[in-house]
Amino acid sequence: MPDNKKVIESLERENSINKDKIQTLQLMAGIHTEQLSSLTTNVRNNPLLDTEPGIVKPNNAIIVSKDGTIDNLTIDNLKVTGSMETPSTNTIRYYQTVNNANSTVADIGGAAAAQITDAGCPSSANDWIQYNSWRTISSDDVVNTDATVFSPQSYGFQALAAGTYKITVNMAFQSTKLNQMIVIRLAKNGLKDEIPNNSAQENPGPLAGTGYFSSFQGQGTAQSFGAAMLTHMIVLNKFDQISVYTTNVGQLHSPPNAHTREGYSQLLVEYLG
Repeated sequence: MPDNKKVIESLERENSINKDKIQTLQLMAGIHTEQLSSLTTNVRNNPLLDTEPGIVKPNNAIIVSKDGTIDNLTIDNLKVTGSMETPSTNTIRYYQTVNNANSTVADIGGAAAAQITDAGCPSSANDWIQYNSWRTISSDDVVNTDATVFSPQSYGFQALAAGTYKITVNMAFQSTKLNQMIVIRLAKNGLKDEIPNNSAQENPGPLAGTGYFSSFQGQGTAQSFGAAMLTHMIVLNKFDQISVYTTNVGQLHSPPNAHTREGYSQLLVEYLG
């Protein structure tokens, strides 16, 4: 019997490591499936391995079949030198931006706006205004980690890949006018009118408001600040557009009723795949 066959038969008798044990060994020893597979690729192009299965090198045994599979593997001592890196599969892709100054965020809405859905906010899209002051040029505060997924727009962003997105909006408002209350919301491909007694919501996500801030004129910063925040998960198709809208459900005065000061509001979008 050839020496190689004797060695193989001896190993087959003495070794009973199953696939689960091999996987455990891979994790404990730091051998990844990719590295293990690379040892057995191109078998037919390797004159040493294009033979009957056997020991490749004394004291460093790899039992290989001609099709490149490993049926039994024994490693008594393993030493890895150098570095071994694998790409992360959990890399978060996101787009984050802040705002430019805007003084028209609270000049529409008011007590006269119809509220046919009893939501406490205007039901007609005409009583909301699109917030179109998001910065789009890269800077320390404007980061787009994947230009194949996010297309920055002054109204928000356009999706360049279908999938699930997480959207977070933080907005900060300042006013010197009495009794302001500003509400924000999201819109997909433009804001739609709300329909009463309809179980399907016409626009995505929640409503979020500042609460009343009195903004006593002439009192400096006293009671002149309000903020609103919302978070929403949404499934988008390629080229869907997401924007932010605002309205004022407090008292309307002569414009401007409120401002968003530059850099204090933020839009964050995460792509979850």
